[in-house]
Amino acid sequence: MNSKMKVVLILFFSFSISFSQVKDTIFVANWNIENLFDTIDDVKTKDEEFTPNGANNWTEERLNHKVLNLSKVISEMNCGKGPDIIAFEEVEHKSMLELLFSKVNNGDKYEISYTESQDIRGIDVGLAFRKDKFQLLATDTIVVPIEKNRTTRYVFYNKLQANSGEIINIFVNHWSSRAGGEEKSESNRISAANVLKGYMSRKEIKNNVIIIGDFNDEPHNTSIACVLSAKKYGLPTYEKNDLVNLSSVKDDNNEGSYLYQGVWGMIDQIIVSQDVVKNSNLKYLDGSYSINKLDYLLEQEGKYKGSPFRTFGGKKYLGGYTDHLAVYAKFVLSSK
Repeated sequence: MNSKMKVVLILFFSFSISFSQVKDTIFVANWNIENLFDTIDDVKTKDEEFTPNGANNWTEERLNHKVLNLSKVISEMNCGKGPDIIAFEEVEHKSMLELLFSKVNNGDKYEISYTESQDIRGIDVGLAFRKDKFQLLATDTIVVPIEKNRTTRYVFYNKLQANSGEIINIFVNHWSSRAGGEEKSESNRISAANVLKGYMSRKEIKNNVIIIGDFNDEPHNTSIACVLSAKKYGLPTYEKNDLVNLSSVKDDNNEGSYLYQGVWGMIDQIIVSQDVVKNSNLKYLDGSYSINKLDYLLEQEGKYKGSPFRTFGGKKYLGGYTDHLAVYAKFVLSSK
């Protein structure tokens, strides 16, 4: 083989290796958008306060103002490119997410996955993703039983396939609130953790897992740290069935996504399977987990300065965004 042929072969194999390792950075976010209701009374749920004649005087004008506020934030995510995948909590119907993305920059590039649950207030979870990057292969709803033989929002499973062929398993969560007190309501969140863990075990879903949402518990609480076995990010070793909580670093620094009685709580989280922080075609970008704490999303003056600028303060209409801050993380997706 002459020298010219050797050079050609070296260049060919170098190009082939480089091509086979093409990478894309995936921006994944979660946001509880605080009661994104339409203005119509749904006889199946207790949503009367979010109607024009209800307690919140919820008019089309107020709805559209909220939608424009939320769409601005989503459009600005990921350096103005928008999220690749974003999960939502507290949405009344799929039509509300469709309305929201009609106002998002390049909103027509997103597909919306949504399910109606048995929640008594009619607030559910949903997922939006870039349909030029992912294909939805399957969904499933996981029933979470709570006290008094009731159920709450489903844990919503979405199986996505990236253009590279990589499968990503996403579980969207909105666990029961702490209404009535943290200890009194804890069993409901432990129930959610148990059914989620059981579902993953039965379906043998072990890799490329992203568990995301508003858990109403923090990374150090029993439901997450012990029952779900989501351990701190950055530990030298993990047990076989452990998950990894990307939010734990913020929790350790007393940062949070939700402010209650002057204390920030890290209740909006992103939890992943171990392979995502080790060696996987879907790999967490170290240090990228963040809270979307932009100045205009916070009260700028007065008694509540520094708290999330929300739609309502009690029953008073404020015209803000939501009572939660969005969280996000970045992942490097390599071709197979």
